[in-house]
Amino acid sequence: MNIASRTPDNASKNFDERQLAARRRVGTFSFFLLAILVLVNGIITDYTGPWASPLTQGLVLFWVSVGFFTVMSIWHGAFLTGKGDSAPYRILAAVTALVSFLSLAKKAVIGPSIDLGGPGHEGTDLTFLVMGLYFTAVVVAQFLRQRRDRREAFAEDDLD
Repeated sequence: MNIASRTPDNASKNFDERQLAARRRVGTFSFFLLAILVLVNGIITDYTGPWASPLTQGLVLFWVSVGFFTVMSIWHGAFLTGKGDSAPYRILAAVTALVSFLSLAKKAVIGPSIDLGGPGHEGTDLTFLVMGLYFTAVVVAQFLRQRRDRREAFAEDDLD
């Protein structure tokens, strides 16, 4: 909903009320998860020192929160509108995860080691790892949701 004009925006038009409510609930949980992660990260950083550069720390916390939102939205059937097939999204997420992991594997084979960050380090490898894990979680969640939907549809067909 566009706050200024109080008219539904494009995202609201594509989802039904149940999906919008689920997305709103999951979005609220994701926001509070991000706030808790930032608080815990601050406490850990104060007591033990920085575990990565500030940018890398922020990116990891962001991807964890976004990953929670995406996986929970998929699980509640509120990630895609249902008006199309999710196979292209699964393929794109799988390819992205594969590229992230392959870039880490290439560096592990060619380079001396994988740099997961630390004080004064860029932490790009850690970012690749987190992104790879995120997109892997997206593919797994979509696959499990599809299996669940098919099982429910099969159970409905048996009742008829």
